[in-house]
Amino acid sequence: MCAECSWQDVLANIEQALEQIPDLPERAEDFANSVDEKLCSIHEWITENEHVTEPQETAVANMIAAIDRWLE
Repeated sequence: MCAECSWQDVLANIEQALEQIPDLPERAEDFANSVDEKLCSIHEWITENEHVTEPQETAVANMIAAIDRWLE
Protein backbone atom coordinates (compact mmCIF):
# COMPACT_ATOMS: atom_id res chain seq x y z
CA MET A 1 0.00 0.00 0.00
CA CYS A 2 1.23 3.46 -0.88
CA ALA A 3 1.15 5.90 2.00
CA GLU A 4 2.15 8.80 -0.25
CA CYS A 5 -0.80 8.89 -2.65
CA SER A 6 -4.56 9.10 -2.44
CA TRP A 7 -5.27 5.86 -4.31
CA GLN A 8 -8.32 4.99 -2.21
CA ASP A 9 -9.89 8.38 -2.87
CA VAL A 10 -9.27 7.98 -6.59
CA LEU A 11 -10.91 4.53 -6.51
CA ALA A 12 -13.97 6.04 -4.81
CA ASN A 13 -14.09 8.80 -7.44
CA ILE A 14 -13.88 6.23 -10.25
CA GLU A 15 -16.68 4.15 -8.71
CA GLN A 16 -18.88 7.23 -8.40
CA ALA A 17 -18.14 8.21 -12.02
CA LEU A 18 -18.94 4.70 -13.26
CA GLU A 19 -22.34 4.96 -11.55
CA GLN A 20 -23.04 8.17 -13.52
CA ILE A 21 -22.24 6.74 -16.96
CA PRO A 22 -25.72 5.21 -17.49
CA ASP A 23 -27.17 8.70 -16.93
CA LEU A 24 -25.34 10.14 -19.93
CA PRO A 25 -27.49 11.07 -22.92
CA GLU A 26 -27.77 8.67 -25.83
CA ARG A 27 -25.75 10.99 -28.07
CA ALA A 28 -22.81 10.46 -25.66
CA GLU A 29 -22.79 6.68 -26.18
CA ASP A 30 -19.34 6.52 -27.80
CA PHE A 31 -17.90 8.78 -25.12
CA ALA A 32 -19.57 6.72 -22.40
CA ASN A 33 -18.19 3.45 -23.74
CA SER A 34 -14.68 4.88 -24.01
CA VAL A 35 -14.70 6.42 -20.54
CA ASP A 36 -16.18 3.25 -19.03
CA GLU A 37 -13.38 1.15 -20.52
CA LYS A 38 -10.64 3.54 -19.43
CA LEU A 39 -11.98 4.03 -15.90
CA CYS A 40 -12.38 0.28 -15.40
CA SER A 41 -8.82 -0.30 -16.58
CA ILE A 42 -7.39 2.37 -14.30
CA HIS A 43 -9.51 1.08 -11.40
CA GLU A 44 -8.15 -2.43 -11.91
CA TRP A 45 -4.53 -1.23 -12.00
CA ILE A 46 -4.92 0.94 -8.90
CA THR A 47 -6.62 -1.89 -7.01
CA GLU A 48 -3.86 -4.35 -7.89
CA ASN A 49 -1.04 -1.93 -7.05
CA GLU A 50 -2.65 0.05 -4.21
CA HIS A 51 -1.12 3.11 -5.81
CA VAL A 52 -2.15 5.81 -8.28
CA THR A 53 0.23 7.68 -10.55
CA GLU A 54 -0.08 11.39 -11.15
CA PRO A 55 -1.00 10.87 -14.83
CA GLN A 56 -3.71 8.40 -13.82
CA GLU A 57 -5.08 10.82 -11.24
CA THR A 58 -5.12 13.60 -13.84
CA ALA A 59 -6.82 11.37 -16.43
CA VAL A 60 -9.50 10.33 -13.94
CA ALA A 61 -10.15 13.96 -12.96
CA ASN A 62 -10.44 14.95 -16.63
CA MET A 63 -12.88 12.12 -17.39
CA ILE A 64 -15.00 13.00 -14.37
CA ALA A 65 -15.07 16.65 -15.46
CA ALA A 66 -16.19 15.56 -18.94
CA ILE A 67 -18.95 13.37 -17.49
CA ASP A 68 -20.09 16.32 -15.38
CA ARG A 69 -20.21 18.56 -18.46
CA TRP A 70 -22.38 16.04 -20.30
CA LEU A 71 -24.75 15.88 -17.33
CA GLU A 72 -25.15 19.65 -16.96
